[in-house]
Amino acid sequence: MTLGLAIFEEGVVVKSKEWLFEPILDWRGNLRFDYSAAAAEIHGKTLQEMREHGQSCAEVYREVRDFLGSTWSHPIVSHNAPFDSEVWSTFLYVLAQWDRNHQGMALVSELLTGPWLDTKRIAQARFSPPYDIPDLKLDTLCRYFEIGAQGDVHGAEQDAILAGELYFKLRPLKVPA
Repeated sequence: MTLGLAIFEEGVVVKSKEWLFEPILDWRGNLRFDYSAAAAEIHGKTLQEMREHGQSCAEVYREVRDFLGSTWSHPIVSHNAPFDSEVWSTFLYVLAQWDRNHQGMALVSELLTGPWLDTKRIAQARFSPPYDIPDLKLDTLCRYFEIGAQGDVHGAEQDAILAGELYFKLRPLKVPA
């Protein structure tokens, strides 16, 4: 699993980075996410690469905190935000500490607390059915708006940059409630 972040100022990327996680396991030691060959075709990272080069959630958390600096509460732009926010929630849960007094998890939550803006949902409002484009995938929308270089396999950092650039193309439009 990878995480890519890009920070924009006035529509321009000022910095971006990608992190590779070591495989995240549940309490039984089973993989928490799909690390299949099909999943690797999407993001280009194999389970073996993640085992060899991935960082722990704690390491990624520290680096993300340093990377974000004071921007951690800014809006988060994502393409298909329900998926990304679920992965982010799992990441935070893995970092959580068991609170014996309250018999619950003390969650880590100060990062990425700004509103989540979903470019896929915003595009759905613009391209109402029947869509005048083949689908609402990130690559398809980027081709339509002539944004960046698209390809079959690209990493999370490039996705973050493309989603941000797409947001600035779609931003003048009314965001669905």
